[in-house]
Amino acid sequence: MNHVKAGLYNPGDGHVDPYSLTQALAIGARLYGAVVRQGTSVTALTQTESGGWTVDTADGQRLQAARVVNAAGLWAREIGQLTGLDLPLVPVHHQVCLASSYSKNSPSSSSFLTSRCQQQQQQTVLHAVE
Repeated sequence: MNHVKAGLYNPGDGHVDPYSLTQALAIGARLYGAVVRQGTSVTALTQTESGGWTVDTADGQRLQAARVVNAAGLWAREIGQLTGLDLPLVPVHHQVCLASSYSKNSPSSSSFLTSRCQQQQQQTVLHAVE
């Protein structure tokens, strides 16, 4: 680690499994009346004069919504562009290796110089390399 010039340690920091978080948010949204449409391609998003949204889908549906949540994952930037937003999102392809053992409080780490990251995932440690 002689090449490391600086670092930051925050014992209260963490990470989240994006799939599980998205599913939990969808469950909560449904409890409050939201309709979640998975596998539906959106072709246009237009804000109405009242502040709501008209959502056009690839299968020809035109939906009305008070709010729209962009949970499109790798395609979130493209969905944002439908509304005129240029979201600074860039999907990155990783090579992933799961180790079978881990240190109880193994910290997450990232290196922008070597494009490597490490984080604890339940009972394993995830190592990713771009």
